[in-house]
Amino acid sequence: MQTGNRNLNLDLIRFVAIVLVMFVHSQRFLDANLQETGSCNIDWWVRLLLFPTSACNALFVMVSGALLLRRVDGLCDFFRHRLKRILIPFVIWATVAFLLTQWRGGGEWGWNTLLLYVQQMLTSGTNTSHWFVYMMIAICLFTPLLQRFVNRTEESVLLFTVIVFACLSCKGVLMANTTFEMLRSPDCVYFFAFLMGYYTSHYWQMSRTFLSLQWAGLVLTLLLCLADGLFILNGFPSELFLAVFIFGLLLKVPLTEGTIWCRFYSLISRNSYGIYLSHIMFIPLLFPLMPYIPTWLSPFVLVACTFTFEALLFFILERMRWTRWLT
Repeated sequence: MQTGNRNLNLDLIRFVAIVLVMFVHSQRFLDANLQETGSCNIDWWVRLLLFPTSACNALFVMVSGALLLRRVDGLCDFFRHRLKRILIPFVIWATVAFLLTQWRGGGEWGWNTLLLYVQQMLTSGTNTSHWFVYMMIAICLFTPLLQRFVNRTEESVLLFTVIVFACLSCKGVLMANTTFEMLRSPDCVYFFAFLMGYYTSHYWQMSRTFLSLQWAGLVLTLLLCLADGLFILNGFPSELFLAVFIFGLLLKVPLTEGTIWCRFYSLISRNSYGIYLSHIMFIPLLFPLMPYIPTWLSPFVLVACTFTFEALLFFILERMRWTRWLT
C-alpha cells in the first residue's frame, strides 16, 4: 500500500527484517556467552526454528532495491544524498561502539587507540556486524548504473538478468561447471537480492499467479532450510530464496494507514538503520538475566527486551529530532 512517499508494505518488510536481525545477533552473542560460562547450549530444535532468520539481510537489500531502482538519480545528487545517509549514522554509532568496547576491555587510551579506530573504520568496522554497511556501500557504487539499466531495459531482459544472478548465487550447486565458476562472485547473492526486490515490487507482483507461487516457494524453501539444518546443503543459499518469498507475501499484506500498529512498525522502519547499528551494543547488557531464564527461551527474551528498548529509544530520539543524524 502506497501512502504519500512511503510504501507501508515495504515498511512492514523492513520491520520484519530488523526483528530477524536481532534474533541472529542475540543467538551469536548468546552462544559466545554460554561457551564462556560453561552453561548448557541452546536446544537443537530452537536453532532449527531460528534458522530462517538468516533471511534478514537479503530482505533489507530487497527493500533497498525496490526503493532505489524505481527512479534515475543524477550521479552527484545520488552519492551526496545516499552516502550521507549511510555514513553519518554509521560513523556516530561505530564510534560509540568502539569507545564502549575499549572501556569494557580496560584498553589503553592514546595514539595507538586512535590508530586502531581508524584501521577498523577503514577495513571491517568496530563491530563484526558492520560488514553489512560496507556491503551496502559497495552496492551503492553500482546503483546509478543499475538504475539506468532497469529503467531502460525490457522486462524479459531484467528477468533473465535476475535468473543469471540467482544461478551465480548457488555457489555449491553449479560450481562444477567451469563457466559459472569463472563468473561467480560472493557478492552475487546481494546483487540478486537488490535486483529481485525491484523486479518483485514493480513487475512480478502484478502476475495472477503471484500469491500461489509465493506460498509454494515459501513451503519449498522452508523444507530446504530444514534439510540444510539437518544435513548441511553446502552452497545452496536457501535463506536467500526464503527471503524472496517472504518479501513477496509481505508485499501483498492488506494494511490500513493511521492504526497504532501501522504507526508502530513505521516508526521501526524509519529508524531501522539506526536500530541495526545500535542494538548490538545493548544485547550483552542483558546477559545477567540469563541464569534466571530457561536456555531455550533466552533468545526470545533477549530479542523482546532489546526490541522494546530500541523502540523506546528511537521514539524519544524522533521527538527530540535527533534521528536525522542517527538513522
